[in-house]
Amino acid sequence: MVINFSKYNWILILILSSSELFSKETNLFLLLFILLYYVLVRGGRLSISIPGAKYYFTLLIVGLFIGIVNVIINENTVFNFVKHFIYYLLPLFFWQFGYILSNKENLSCKPKNIKESIVITAFLLSSYDLIGSIISFLSRTKEIVDLYSLRSEFGRGFYVPIIALYLVLFYSREIKLSKNFKRFLVLLFTISILIHFSRTHFIILLILVFFSGFEKNMKNIKKIIFAGTLILAGVGVLYLYFPNLVIDFYNKTSQSMTEITFSKSSWSHKDIIWNWRGYEMYSALNHFKSSSFFEQILGGGFGTVLYMGEYAYLVSDLPYLLFLHNGYFTTLLVFGVSGVILFVLWVLSLFGYSKYINNTQDSNFIKGLAVVILFTTYFVNGPLFSVSQATFLLYFALFSNNHGELDEDFKKN
Repeated sequence: MVINFSKYNWILILILSSSELFSKETNLFLLLFILLYYVLVRGGRLSISIPGAKYYFTLLIVGLFIGIVNVIINENTVFNFVKHFIYYLLPLFFWQFGYILSNKENLSCKPKNIKESIVITAFLLSSYDLIGSIISFLSRTKEIVDLYSLRSEFGRGFYVPIIALYLVLFYSREIKLSKNFKRFLVLLFTISILIHFSRTHFIILLILVFFSGFEKNMKNIKKIIFAGTLILAGVGVLYLYFPNLVIDFYNKTSQSMTEITFSKSSWSHKDIIWNWRGYEMYSALNHFKSSSFFEQILGGGFGTVLYMGEYAYLVSDLPYLLFLHNGYFTTLLVFGVSGVILFVLWVLSLFGYSKYINNTQDSNFIKGLAVVILFTTYFVNGPLFSVSQATFLLYFALFSNNHGELDEDFKKN
């Protein structure tokens, strides 16, 4: 098996690995360096035709303007303003990078190599993850009795193996790797996903599979059954050795809707510990209700924080939170009600973008990713405030431009 990678494939591997391993600042400067090199040294041109650009840039302008005003009047700090601003730029920069790689007029980077690059990145990350988890398990100083102690030892896992597992299952013919190696990769990626017991990871995979069009192809159905069998077998093995973890995961999954509710009128210390996400949303809603009408509509801009008092120290070293687990509520605080509406319209634009893609499988993948963003932002930070989810815009670009130029209708919009 020989993989003929160009330097651009290795740059893609570097960017994807960096998105999972390094800070937002590192990712921003790395992407900025590459984009500036492309423009200043290679004489390239960047396109700002990110899907839903009018919604994305409206939010950017609102966040900047109101955030700067609040920094001037000492409502927001420069440090927090810059942190929000950096996160917000990442989806745009990931899109720009993906657009450069996938547009044949730019670098002539073959689509099949792009998919293989993602798979190889996942192979490296999953191997690193698995080896690190084994070392942590063997050298652990305390017993792993629940999901919290598990994630303290093993971390929360990566998103790239989820995408790669999807690619190996549904783009198998286009990925020029041996059958045995693909089977090994399916096993490796499945283990990498399983050992972290992440509900979000399972949700992402299920949504992507649902939109894959698998029911039209018997081979795809067989692959899904095979992968599902592996997952069930893995859960069975884990239950034999770590029954408490499996039971804890089951309980948390079955109580997911309760965990994200915030309708309680009073919260005891026990309630807050047990349902921290719900308490975050409850506190954010109280903050929203006590804000001025202007702030309710347009938010507090970049740098807005939520003061949580002594309970903030459960998840932060500071008395406030800059990001909430629920991305919609972070958006509400930063951009107001109008911001939440614009964000939803932006994601719907991402979904609608799929109709301009000639390849059916790529179009299905784009639809699935858009729904993943729309759904999981309620449970995690979302693409505007998370490096890992911002990389979804990289996948949008990579799988949107592989089959020629976009229709003129989209360009006009």
